[in-house]
Amino acid sequence: MWTDTIARGRMMKKVTAVLLLGVLLLAGCGPAETPTANAADETEAIPVAALLSSDVIVEGIVEPAQWAELRLLSAVGGAVIEVLVEPGDRVDAGDVIMRLDAAQAELAVRETQAAVAAAQAELASVKAGPRDEQIAAAEANVEAADAALAQAAARRDQLTGGVIKAEIAAAEAEV
Repeated sequence: MWTDTIARGRMMKKVTAVLLLGVLLLAGCGPAETPTANAADETEAIPVAALLSSDVIVEGIVEPAQWAELRLLSAVGGAVIEVLVEPGDRVDAGDVIMRLDAAQAELAVRETQAAVAAAQAELASVKAGPRDEQIAAAEANVEAADAALAQAAARRDQLTGGVIKAEIAAAEAEV
């Protein structure tokens, strides 16, 4: 059964090839075209001006295919009291984009100043009746209080100017 189908397929291929060859031979045996000797029948080429370039002026609005959402992180915390830019505004590194409330930072500076004063008073009392261990501990407390005061003052100074700088490089790294 399979052999009959295969044999029939081979036979059809042979018949198709012979018929195709015959059609090609008949097409090639037709009468040859005689060239026309009449010069009037020839066509003459006419030069045509070509448009090489053109300017196209289009008006419209260009919008990005994709928007990026930025998350800004501040070195100091506080309540936002004023936003200075609108969504879609372009900002550069160092631009002021919002102002923060400095009340908490001011309170922290006052508390730290009180702690420094207390540490200095303790140091003075220890120095009056000196014991080496008490003097060393009191000096360490004064140094720690001074460091805390410097940090609180720096935070206050950042907020007193009311400025958070746009940290574009960090935001781009997140995108």
